[in-house]
Amino acid sequence: MALSSGVDRIRRWALPLLALVLAATGGVLLTRAGGDLEREHVEVGGVPLDVVRPAGSPPGPGAVVAHGYAGSARLMAQFGDTLAARGFTVVLPDLDGHGANTRSPRDLQYDLDVAVTHLRGLPGVDGTRLALIGHSMGAGAVTEYAAAHPEIEATVAISLPGAQPVPKDRPPRLLLLVGGLEFPGFKTAAEDAVANARPDRELTIVPGVEHISVLYAPATHRLTAAWLSDGDQPLPSPARRLVAAGLLLFGLLLGFPTVARLRVWPLTVAYAGAAIAVPLHLGFTHAVPVGARWWVLLALWAGFAVLAHFGGSVRGDLIGAVLAVVGLTLAAAVGWAPGFILLVVPLLGVLLVISAGLSAVLRARQAPGWAVALTGSLLVAWPVATTLPLT
Repeated sequence: MALSSGVDRIRRWALPLLALVLAATGGVLLTRAGGDLEREHVEVGGVPLDVVRPAGSPPGPGAVVAHGYAGSARLMAQFGDTLAARGFTVVLPDLDGHGANTRSPRDLQYDLDVAVTHLRGLPGVDGTRLALIGHSMGAGAVTEYAAAHPEIEATVAISLPGAQPVPKDRPPRLLLLVGGLEFPGFKTAAEDAVANARPDRELTIVPGVEHISVLYAPATHRLTAAWLSDGDQPLPSPARRLVAAGLLLFGLLLGFPTVARLRVWPLTVAYAGAAIAVPLHLGFTHAVPVGARWWVLLALWAGFAVLAHFGGSVRGDLIGAVLAVVGLTLAAAVGWAPGFILLVVPLLGVLLVISAGLSAVLRARQAPGWAVALTGSLLVAWPVATTLPLT
């Protein structure tokens, strides 16, 4: 009898303890992910800027890193770590309508000019050794800026979109990086940019990665650092924040059944939101609503809650997830929705599956329908409301 009671106690506490260990490990790793670099957050001319410098802020070159559509400075934080390890002072802006930036209408060249001007004015930055790095939308923006500003020494364009052709004679020293698994249009745009262009322009395909994972590929960071500097200092792992955030997310989700056991349903809803928002913000991209995003969040939450209310079962939730993913994919494929949707549909599918799992836990606990609907919908509404641009 005592043995049976002990086994039951172990089974009861094994999952909460595992959840606590994973969440604590992820949290500790996130606090250490920045290493000993100096960091500062400022706002200049309405543009939020993250500044990263080597410890002690020694004199050296400078770089501005621009994110892509629906991204943020936090999404590119690993490039700040990489370049600071090579002695760069790095400025990462939240571009108009993204992250913490509420400026409208969108003027990316203004944002870059603010970032470059601020970078050049920082103590110890060598104004003759400035570089630009950009991803997707940001790649097009930095390429355009460098073409118009000859003081930019080198540029790295990752996943350059093909909407705007790159002049053949400028900018100088342009490296184009494309993920091997990206849509063909990105490779075509990069090939067009190097065809019959000046000799200091190169294209490299980063194997085995697509439009988002190219940002975390060690090869991407090695190539970027080598293009911009002659140093051989070891580079930090570009995936360390992502891994740490994944552990924190997994731990918090594993802790959800324990929280649901308390049957304090407002707490359960709040915990579910935090389980997604906190790892997302600390380890991936900006996830704190600002300005009009609060109203966008409430509107999306209400809309998704109505849909979730009619799910009624795990099967219904999963069918709804499949229909949403397939519907959005087809809409984007035939031109009824922006092509960008194809890049984020897999992430949306993951969120919908997680939402279905948490809803199943709540139904097993006989939670009221409103709690099930609000919990599942918040998991989807929060990332959508805080990451999609306002402009």
